[in-house]
Amino acid sequence: MIKYITPSDALVFSVDPATAQSLRISVAGVGVSYFAMLAGTPIARADAAMPDPVGILELAVATGLISGVDRARPAIFKITDKGLNKDGKTFDWSVKTDNLDAGAYRILMNLLVAREMTSLHVTAIPAPASQLLPLTFAYPASAVRAQFPIEYDPDMKLQSDRSIEIHLDSPPDDETLEQIYAMLAAWVQLPMFGGYAKHRQSPLESAALPDVAMLSEPHVVLQTFQMAFIADEAAFSTLINYFTTGKGRAIRVALIRIT
Repeated sequence: MIKYITPSDALVFSVDPATAQSLRISVAGVGVSYFAMLAGTPIARADAAMPDPVGILELAVATGLISGVDRARPAIFKITDKGLNKDGKTFDWSVKTDNLDAGAYRILMNLLVAREMTSLHVTAIPAPASQLLPLTFAYPASAVRAQFPIEYDPDMKLQSDRSIEIHLDSPPDDETLEQIYAMLAAWVQLPMFGGYAKHRQSPLESAALPDVAMLSEPHVVLQTFQMAFIADEAAFSTLINYFTTGKGRAIRVALIRIT
C-alpha cells in the first residue's frame, strides 16, 4: 500500500503543473470497486459517504476555492471520462486542466493515497521528460491580501474543537447563505478525506470530522470540527481564498475568525 506521495515504482507523477494539459489518472487498490459504483456521478456530492476523490478536487476548483495562477482566468480541473478498466482491477479518470495552482496536485495526490492505493499513476498526455515531487509543492495559498480582518492564532494548532466563524457585514439573504453553505460543503471534503496531510504525515493518517455548518448569529456562519481536525493549517487558506479571489468575493465579509 502506498503511504506517502513520493515517486516510486507504485507511484508515478509526470505532470507539468504550469501548462494546460490532459491528464490520465490510473489507480489500483481496495477502493477501485467503490470508484466503479461512482462512475455515473459527474461530480463529488457533499452527501456522499465516500465521494470520488478526483471529483472532490473538481468540485473545489469549480466552486472557486482554488484560484488560477493567472488571477484573471479561472482555474480548470474537469473530469471528462472515468471508469473501471476491462481487467476489473484498475480505475481511470481523464481530466482536462488549465491555469491550475501546482499545490492543487499535492491535494489530488493526497486524496488518492488516502484511499489505500497499491498503484497510482498521474501522467500528462504527452508526458513530460521527468517526474516531479508533488510533496514539494506548497499547498494553495490565499491569492491576494484579504480586504477584511482575519483572526487566527498560528500557535493554536489543535486536532479537535476547531471552528471557523464567517462574520458578514449584515444578515445574509437566503441566496447568499446557501452559497456559503455550498462552499463549506465543498471545502470540508478537502481535509475530511486526507487532502491536507501535514508535513511528514501520511494522507492515510489525515482526516477531519466536520459538523453541520450553521448560522450561529444573524450575521455569522459557523463551521466547527469538534471531534477531529488532523490536517495542515493551509486548509484554511483555501477557504479565505474563496472570499478574496474566488466566487465569494462579492460577499461582504466583515471578519473571519479561526480558532
